[in-house]
Amino acid sequence: MSWQAGLVHGLIRLAGKLGPSVDKQRAELERRGPTGGSVPKKLAGVDITTSQQHGMTVVRLSPTGSAPGRTVFYAHGGSYCFEAASL
Repeated sequence: MSWQAGLVHGLIRLAGKLGPSVDKQRAELERRGPTGGSVPKKLAGVDITTSQQHGMTVVRLSPTGSAPGRTVFYAHGGSYCFEAASL
C-alpha cells in the first residue's frame, strides 16, 4: 500500500470515529422528515418504479428492455441516505 493510500485509509477511519453515530444520523433523518422530493412519472427509455424499504422510499430506474438478473448499484454522495431534491 502506498503512503497516500495509507493516509486516506487512516483519515477515513478517523472520520468514522469522530463523525456522528448511525443512531444519531437516523434520529436526524427522522427529525427532518420527508423533504418533498419528487420522482418524474416518465422518462424516455427508462422504467421507473418506487417502493418502501425500511421506511424509506426507494426509486429504481432501469433502461426499458434491460436484461433481468443484471444489476449495477451506484450510490453517489448522500443520495443513498437523504431523499432526492425535487426535479
